[in-house]
Amino acid sequence: MKTKFNLLLIFLSSLVFTSCPMDIERPHHFILFECDAPHSIGCLLLLPDNYSRTLPEQANPLEIVDIDVSRTGKIDVGIATWSKYLTFYPNDTISFVIFHADTLERYPWDRIRQENKVLVRYDIAAEDYSKLPGTDLLQMNMIVPYPPIPSMASVHMYPPYEKVMEQYEEDCRKIAEREGY
Repeated sequence: MKTKFNLLLIFLSSLVFTSCPMDIERPHHFILFECDAPHSIGCLLLLPDNYSRTLPEQANPLEIVDIDVSRTGKIDVGIATWSKYLTFYPNDTISFVIFHADTLERYPWDRIRQENKVLVRYDIAAEDYSKLPGTDLLQMNMIVPYPPIPSMASVHMYPPYEKVMEQYEEDCRKIAEREGY
């Protein structure tokens, strides 16, 4: 009996010491969204299977990340390098859509989609990464702010940078009036 126990102990020990390392060692690469708006936002990364010039057709996409005022939210992309990640996208461009949180609460997804009720859609190409604040390509992490910062003025976005900033300033003015400032 003692021999069987020792053999079992040796077998289990060998499994522990020879097994493959778990995902603990795998680097986690992420896209961080920052909300510097006076209202909450929702962010949607357009995945390769729904990448188009329109919003996905599914009802209420689960991938929308909700971000409160002055907060951040992130999506873990879980891939070793951006160059590998970008191979899944047309023209090495990743697209994100930013929504006003009130829009997501008030309207059904079909209406948001049909009326294109977005604050901005960023189409960020590989050459645009250096224009994003604090983006660390060595760590493979990307930081995407809303509203866009001045260095992002040349990044492709819809509506264009100037229009996004006009809408942002209008939202700030409305919120200030509502709160009595």
